[in-house]
Amino acid sequence: MGEIVRQAKTELRQLPQMLGKLLGGLGAVIGFTAAVVIITRRPGALVGDIMLSLLVGFGGVVIFLLSARALTRHLAAHETETPPPADSARSSLLSWGLLLLIAGIFLAGVWVMTR
Repeated sequence: MGEIVRQAKTELRQLPQMLGKLLGGLGAVIGFTAAVVIITRRPGALVGDIMLSLLVGFGGVVIFLLSARALTRHLAAHETETPPPADSARSSLLSWGLLLLIAGIFLAGVWVMTR
């Protein structure tokens, strides 16, 4: 039980960087997708029309890269010992928990919308 608590604490310390990567990725996807939609749906679209979308997209890329570097530095600073092969093969408890939580929220939302 102590190993699970230690692993959860370690992953909770990494959570801000992981959420930064998620936010940056979402910003990049939304920004660049909006720019493509504006260009393809409006025949006379100018660069000024897509400028905000491009700024959001490039801002997302920058946030993603900065968060990735911060996470790499954080992992390098706190990596004092190499985990045994059994620990490295085991999936992260917090990651699986977040995945199941998000999947449950998605399924509940779909269920509510299709009723």
